[in-house]
Parts: sequence; structure tokens; C-alpha cells
Amino acid sequence: MRKTHPGLKASKPKRAAPPPRVVVVGLGRTGGALALGLAAAGWKPAVVTTQPARAKALGLKLATPKDRAGAHLCFFAVPDAAVAAVSAEVMPGLGEGTALIHCAGALSLEVFQQPKRLRGSFHPLVAISDPRDPLEGRFAAIAASELELLRVLMQVAEALRMHTLEVDEKKRARYHAGAVMSAGLVMALLDAAVEATDLPAAIVEPALLALTESAIRGARSKGLAASLTGPIVRGDAEVVKRHLEALPEGLRPLYKTLSKRALAMSGRRALDGVDLGP
Repeated sequence: MRKTHPGLKASKPKRAAPPPRVVVVGLGRTGGALALGLAAAGWKPAVVTTQPARAKALGLKLATPKDRAGAHLCFFAVPDAAVAAVSAEVMPGLGEGTALIHCAGALSLEVFQQPKRLRGSFHPLVAISDPRDPLEGRFAAIAASELELLRVLMQVAEALRMHTLEVDEKKRARYHAGAVMSAGLVMALLDAAVEATDLPAAIVEPALLALTESAIRGARSKGLAASLTGPIVRGDAEVVKRHLEALPEGLRPLYKTLSKRALAMSGRRALDGVDLGP
């Protein structure tokens, strides 16, 4: 029978049990935010890092051999391509019942190549630019090889005051593509929008960011389709034509692709006299 740490049994709501012992491997933005968030919740995480000075600056404890061997959960907050190698390197020092958790969005649990261990994923849906960025109120996509670990990951999210989203293993790559589109690629879209205006970035970027923020507020309250604005929703074909004529050639395909999407969301089939492509 698989050995499991007692701390991996999620505590009952009315029972004050000590939190699971946690080791976080990697002290980049995600690992730092995760460790700091758990520390703020009173969990006492220990970190494995090649940057001990950084850990000290953040007020985090470096993991001792005893911490590693006694950990209930070991989070791997390292680049996707390094998860397999780093976990193989760290694993000999972990206890037999320590669950392996990666923080990657697109990787399956098979990356650990340890079918006899409890394995999980905890991917914060947060655009973390600094380890001190708050996780509270955001979502984390979770998955686990067994139900008991899934419950413990929900307990982790609760400690961080995060919401959870369960992702099927077969859909991880598509889920992560959507996550990238909603964060990093939004920045790329806004960069294109700044270029489209042909105005100095220092002047127009704050204005466009404020506009985007107002659109997000509308989407939060009314949903994506109901918060659409602009000439596509109004059916103003002439404005769209003028946009396409004014835009540099390199930005027209992007404008057309997004306009076709907005057209479908608005329930319209086409704009009279406007060719948005197939």
C-alpha cells in the first residue's frame, strides 16, 4: 500500500489541525509568491533555492534535510522544461509519502515519472511580476492523482485565499493556451494597439490601459459578450473600413482576426462591404 503522510489527510472544518509541512523548490516569482503567501497564512514553508541571499531577503527559511524528509507537499516552482530534472534531483531527499506538486500550467502529472507517488499540480492563474504580488482573490488550476491530494490542494488554496479551478489532464495544453492568451498575449495585443495609434507610447499607453481596465470592469459585471463595445457591435461598417485603410499592413491581419471574433460574439454574421477574410 502506498505510504502517505498523515498531514495529507485534509483537516475537517471544525478541527484545528496543524497545516501540512511544505517545501517549495525554486524561488522565482511564482515560488516566492507561493512561499510568502503560505508563510503569511501561518504555514511555515521551507524553500530549496540556489539563491540563499534572496530567501533571506524575503524572510523565508531554507529547507534542511529534515524539512525535505518530513515534507507532506513538495512544490516545484521551476520552468516547465526543468520540472522533470529538478524533481529527479530533489526526490532522493524527500520522504516516501511526500506528494510532488508542479506549478506548471501545460504539464501533465506524468512529468514526474513516479506513478507510485502522490502527484499534483497547482498553477496560480496570476500574472506574477514580483514574488510579493498578492495571490488573494485569484484562481489556481489544480489537479491530483488521487482525491485525498486534491482536497489538500484545495486546503492550500484556501490558506492563500484563492479560488480553485479543476483541469482535466487531457485538456491542460488548451487550458494553458487560454491562460496565456488572457494575460501575456493581452500585453502583446496592447502593444499592437499602442502602435496602431501612431502616437508617442509614453502618452497613449496610460490612456489605453485605462480603457482596457474599464472594459474589464464591464466584463466582470456583465460577461464578455454583453460588454463588447465599438464599431463591430454597432454594425458600423464604414468605421471598420477606415480602420483597415489606416492601419499598417502588419497590423491588419490581427485587427481582422479579432474583429471576426467580435462579430461572432455580437451575433452578427457580417458587416456590409467589409472583407474580414475567411
